[in-house]
Amino acid sequence: SVDSALVQRAIKALKQLGVTETTSKKTIATEANILNRLGVECLVWGPGVSVGNSYAPNESVRMSDLLMAVD
Repeated sequence: SVDSALVQRAIKALKQLGVTETTSKKTIATEANILNRLGVECLVWGPGVSVGNSYAPNESVRMSDLLMAVD
C-alpha cells in the first residue's frame, strides 16, 4: 500500500535524492509475492518508466535512468 511505512520511507529517500517518484501496483514476476505470503512487506523498485515492453525481446531502459539508479 502507498500508505505503508516502507513505501513512505522509500518515497522520502527518493525525494531527498531529487528523484520524482511514481507509485503503481502491477502484476509482475518477482519473488516478492512469495515473501509477501510469508508476511514480509515488499517493495519492488527499478529504474526508468515501464513502457509496456517488460519481459519482451525489446525490453529496454534509458541509460540515463539506469545511471541515476546506480548512483
